[in-house]
Order: sequence, then structure tokens, then C-alpha cells
Amino acid sequence: MIALWCFSVYVGGLFAVGMFDSIRLCDKTGWSYSMEKEPLLGTVLDLSWTSDGTQVAAACGAGSVLFADLVDRKLEWANLEVIINGNCTVDVFNIASGSKEHLEFNDKIVTASLTWNHLVIITATQMYIFNCQSWSTPVTIDLRNTSVYLIKQTERYFLLADSSSGIQVYSYEGRVVCSLKHSSISADSLNAQLVSISNDVLVIRDQKEERVIRLFSTTSGKEMGDNHPFKHSHEIVDVALSQKGSLSERQLAFIDKNNDLYLAPMKPAHSGWRIVHLGSMVSTLCWNDKANMLAGMQDGTFTVWYHPAVVYTDQDLLPKTTLQKSGSEFMKNPLIVSYTNNLCTLRRSDGAVISTCVSPFPVLLHNYKSGSLESGLRLCRFVKDPAMWAVLSGMAAEARDLNIAEAAYAAINE
Repeated sequence: MIALWCFSVYVGGLFAVGMFDSIRLCDKTGWSYSMEKEPLLGTVLDLSWTSDGTQVAAACGAGSVLFADLVDRKLEWANLEVIINGNCTVDVFNIASGSKEHLEFNDKIVTASLTWNHLVIITATQMYIFNCQSWSTPVTIDLRNTSVYLIKQTERYFLLADSSSGIQVYSYEGRVVCSLKHSSISADSLNAQLVSISNDVLVIRDQKEERVIRLFSTTSGKEMGDNHPFKHSHEIVDVALSQKGSLSERQLAFIDKNNDLYLAPMKPAHSGWRIVHLGSMVSTLCWNDKANMLAGMQDGTFTVWYHPAVVYTDQDLLPKTTLQKSGSEFMKNPLIVSYTNNLCTLRRSDGAVISTCVSPFPVLLHNYKSGSLESGLRLCRFVKDPAMWAVLSGMAAEARDLNIAEAAYAAINE
């Protein structure tokens, strides 16, 4: 028995596979969303996506042409679930309150993004920006005939990469904050792993030189670093910016082709970039949205660095501020989807979504960092967790608070 099949890739991370009397929609990592069987089609000979990635056409051996639409696309963030039912309708469910909102649009929905308390929806002719506290008054922006390649959100801004305007940063009020133009970066080649945005800086891996990361200001669009981009020794495959704090606290985490994880501050020293190796065999990473804590999968183990920046003050504290959990339930090569508060969500290689919890106290301790470390000291005495004491030791050393540093180091016998 011979199975004939073909596939067509869409830049949004999906691909379609055609077989005898059936067509299957798959994720770029290989797992299947759905399979539709259509009798009398015969063998699917060729497939092609529309430019916006919402429809796929299939040429069939029986002489017919099959057209299929993407439906039931789902987005989740915090206690919200957004389902794109068809071409023009969206249902929003608030799991905490039990409320439901039904949104209708005049044109076909192309793509959407939900995070940071805002929902961005792109239709064929317009962009809608919803505040999740008020669904009745979205900001509406007219778009030209364009294909959208990527949406990346942060607390204050979001990045939109499309075929007509290139790379632009918008505020949630609908104002264009800046436009990015660089000879080594094109909008149609961007993906979520090669771009990261925060409130003050945007990083993009260079598309011509894969060892280079270019930094841009989110407010002006100008390249940062005195036109001296960040350059690593190996090709870079994933980048992520921390989200909390000011530019002086901003950290860039990245993975190279050898699956080594590195950390670098966004304020380079006079001698150059200070790059620190955090771990090996790391396949995916994600920053917490409430504190500068980093989660990743390291050699099949779920790992959380409670205070990765401690490597700049006392590298011996790094293993003591690290949580490791068995990753057997996540199977091989999972992807971290989000890390909100103390809940981390991962998608396994078979498509199943799994959530795992970590201690809520490190997030609270990070919040005390910007205020009084005395409150953090009282929290550590209450929790009595060595990892918390190690985090407090690093914070006190950074703040040069010798009294709290002495108490924290003594608690971990340092």
C-alpha cells in the first residue's frame, strides 16, 4: 500500500497535509489540530494557502477543488478564553466571573493576540484593540490590503509586522509609536522566537548574521548600543526580554544553536556586553510577567531561575535560587506558552496543554525589591525556604544593604 501526501506551510506556524480523501491541519512542531475526511475527493495533489493564512485550497485527484477555512482558533490569558468561531465572530469567556461577550466584525478575522489585559484583532481591513475591562469601546484602525506576519505584546505597547508598513510599534490607544527600518531585518521573515519586546527596548535577531542581535528603542525606533549590535559566538535561535522594572534592570535571555542559555543586561558596561552562561541543554524559555524570574526546560527538567540576575553579584547563589522539577509529564520537547504569576503553561509535543505551579512567594519577594527589603526579610522568616533566603541575599547584595545581606547569608550558612 502506497500513501501519497503533500503539505503546504503557512508562516503563522501551521501547515496542511493532504492525503487520500482527507486533509489534516498540523502545528509546526508536528502535532495535529484536526483531520477532515471528504469522500470522493481522491488523492490531494497540491495545497496552497491564501496570503492571510485563513484559507487553504486543495487540488484533488477526482477533479475537484476543496476550500477549507480555519475555525475555532483559541487564545488564553489569565482568566480569559477567546474563541474565534468563524470568519467574523469571536466569543470571550471570563472563567472567574462566568461572563461571556460576543463580538462581531464586518470582515473576516485574519489573526489575533491576547495578553497584558488587551486583545488585538486583525481583520481584512481593520485592526481592533480591546481593553479586557471594556469590550464595547475598542480602538479601531484602518489597514491597507496587507498580510500580517507577527503580533508581539508587552505591557504598554505591541509590535505589528505586516507586508505594507513593515515593523511598527503601537500603543494600546492606537498611536504609532515608531517604525523600524533596517537593511538586515524584514517583516516577512520574523517569528515569535526571534523577536522580543518590552516597555523600553525591542530586540530582533539579525536575519543575515544569525549570531547578531539588534536592539531598538520602542519609543523612537532608533538602534541602541551606538550602532554596535550584540554579537554572540554561535547562531542564536531564541530571544526573550524580561518584562518588569526599568531599562537598567532589563535582562536579555537567549538560546544558541547548541542549546546553551545565556543572560545579558541591556545596559552594557564600558568594556562591552557582560554575557553569563545560565545553563545547558535548554530547549525553551519564558520570563514571568510579574517579576524577573525565568522558566525553561533544561535537559528534560522543568527549571525556574527565581533570580537569574544574581549571577552578576554572587554566582555561587545561582544554584540555590533555582527550582528544578521532573519534566516527565511534559514529554519530549515541550514549549512554554506562558508564565503568569506562579502558573506556568506548557504545550507538549502531542499538542496537550499542561500547567504546573511554582511557589507564589518569590514573586512577592521581587515586589519588595522595589520597596523595602525589610518586608522581604519578614517574608523569608515566615516561609523558611532556603531558596527564598538565597534570593534575598542576592537582592540585598545588589542594594548594598549589609544588615539584611548578613541575616540572609547567615540563614543559608554562607
